[in-house]
Amino acid sequence: MAWLDRDRTDFFATLGARYDHPVFAVFTEQGVGINGTLIHDYEQNDAWMYVGGVEVALPRDLRADALLVGHTDLHDWSLRGNEPLGEIRLGLQLGRARWVRAAWVIGLEEFSPDRGLTVGAGLLLHDRR
Repeated sequence: MAWLDRDRTDFFATLGARYDHPVFAVFTEQGVGINGTLIHDYEQNDAWMYVGGVEVALPRDLRADALLVGHTDLHDWSLRGNEPLGEIRLGLQLGRARWVRAAWVIGLEEFSPDRGLTVGAGLLLHDRR
């Protein structure tokens, strides 16, 4: 028989909301993560995870967005590998069904990326709109 052991089982739960307007969208997702540890006096690492942002439609199938994303420990200290992270991401995306995206990333915490550029491309197989 297998038991759920808090020192060996992680738990994550998030709740999101989004408002779509023809020209812009605002959205957020908040949640908690409970990561078990094997440290005697620190049995679990509780983290608050968050993302929020705004997306704006521009001419020629171009979209701009600004995001705040990260997580932070809900205790006074955190384990190595679970340090608080936070970023601002300023992005542009061209296309919807087939898209290419670039975002400038600005780190907000000590262990976050300092500054950098992310580039991605994708293919949307199904659009519910």
